[in-house]
Amino acid sequence: MCAKAIIRIGEMRGDKNQKSLGLMSLGDSMAISGENLGEAWKYQQQGATLFLEEGNLLGWARTTIGRVAYCIDLQCGEKIAAEATMALEFFKRYNEKHYFVRLTISFMRFLNEKSRHDQALSLFHDAFSVVSELGEEGRQYLLALYNNAAVSHWYKGEFNKSFDCLVNAKDIALECNKAEILIIIQ
Repeated sequence: MCAKAIIRIGEMRGDKNQKSLGLMSLGDSMAISGENLGEAWKYQQQGATLFLEEGNLLGWARTTIGRVAYCIDLQCGEKIAAEATMALEFFKRYNEKHYFVRLTISFMRFLNEKSRHDQALSLFHDAFSVVSELGEEGRQYLLALYNNAAVSHWYKGEFNKSFDCLVNAKDIALECNKAEILIIIQ
């Protein structure tokens, strides 16, 4: 596994940033393959800690993307929400647009799970502006953003707005030929 090789090389070189990257990658690969999310969280958390020890705020902030996503299923507390907010500010300040949008997508889902729909929608508008700046490159994020916004509006009782978001998501899915997404939306 490449992630374990990155960790091992980082250890051999005494390079905590490289080891952190390997830990983050290991956590991501475990989560993507459907392995134990608790273990994936542990590796991401170790990577985040090492990045902070080295003063690598970008690395730390990047681990937040995965940690927020796993946190939904692991029922984590509010500490991750505070970290996500700090990471979003970091990404915004340093113009890390793709990371900003990716974290926003995960964080919106987390906020919807916590019934904080207004906050999720506020993030949607921030991310939508960033996606517009990214142009064609940003279109890859619109489907997830619209789906999250639809959930927020639905739970607020704003059914017409929710429907509009789902129509936008459906149009994007059609453009991208994502049949599996269309089935879910319909």
